[in-house]
Amino acid sequence: MQSLSVDRQTPEIDPSTLLTETGDWIRVNTWLGPCWIKDNDNVIYGTLTEEAREVTIMNTAGLYHSPKSDTKTGQSLSPQKVKITAKLGYIPKNAVNAISVELSRGTWYRVQTTWMGEKWIVNPAILEDVKEMPASMQIKLTEAEMAYPVRYADDGEGEIVPPGAIDVIATSTEGFGPWSTTWYKAQLPQGVRWIRPKHQILTDYREMDETVQLTTAARYFDEPMQGLDTDNNRWLPEGNYQAIEASGSWIHLETPFGPKWVNRDRILVERPEGIVPTSETVELTDETETYYFPDGESVCHTRGFFAPQLAQAFEKWESGDGFTWYRIHTFSGEEWVRVIK
Repeated sequence: MQSLSVDRQTPEIDPSTLLTETGDWIRVNTWLGPCWIKDNDNVIYGTLTEEAREVTIMNTAGLYHSPKSDTKTGQSLSPQKVKITAKLGYIPKNAVNAISVELSRGTWYRVQTTWMGEKWIVNPAILEDVKEMPASMQIKLTEAEMAYPVRYADDGEGEIVPPGAIDVIATSTEGFGPWSTTWYKAQLPQGVRWIRPKHQILTDYREMDETVQLTTAARYFDEPMQGLDTDNNRWLPEGNYQAIEASGSWIHLETPFGPKWVNRDRILVERPEGIVPTSETVELTDETETYYFPDGESVCHTRGFFAPQLAQAFEKWESGDGFTWYRIHTFSGEEWVRVIK
């Protein structure tokens, strides 16, 4: 068992892989020079490295005679400290894009056992490999979650943490890209525990008991929205409101419609101060773009959508950067148009 580098040549002249009637072949570099090996179940796409270290595995890990899924010994290791003697990182053979690579890659580890000698385990949860980032914040659990002494969730283990605010002292990411999840290391009454929330949480959380003034109308939501849905046209009028809690830039207010959330960072972007009523007429052409808000970014309809026509504006705003914004009615709702002064 060893790692061999593929002898990469110009594919049109001398390909490094070849498909024949008897199967796929790979050209590799060896001590004899470039040679061909047949690609089969004995070939793994990955790199084998010798590695001597002692680690703590946090899960029950099945033992294999070799780094192949069909070589199970029928034995396993319970969570314990083990000595690793090598590792083999692998990627799928038939990956068609980066997503399939990330979903199917992993690592085999060769471990020293006292009763069977050297055997292999695959993708164990290793305590020493947990990377955590220090944090100092509160999060609010909206529903009960499970907490664990280490950053590993095993069926039938863990303890229930009720909904509410908890103090977070570190975070850790598990997985890759859009399939990653975040673990939170929290200081709980029973000690330090790890939680991987399965339900919605409020990050950067803080309780509030103060009056907040809205100097302009603000869109409101039933819950903090990650995407700030542009189809929502429910507005709170300007005025004073009682704040009960906050999550980042989101504030939970008592309103005539019940408790509602507003995003403080978006209020003056979506509804800037200085908007006034108007009855002016705006000319639309095939070069006209419309926007959900007078921000120059939230495009609603791109150029070429409107036929030349006149539209009646009912609000306008002087942005101070050389543009006048007009709010008009269209068949798809209320939209903003900007015109050079």
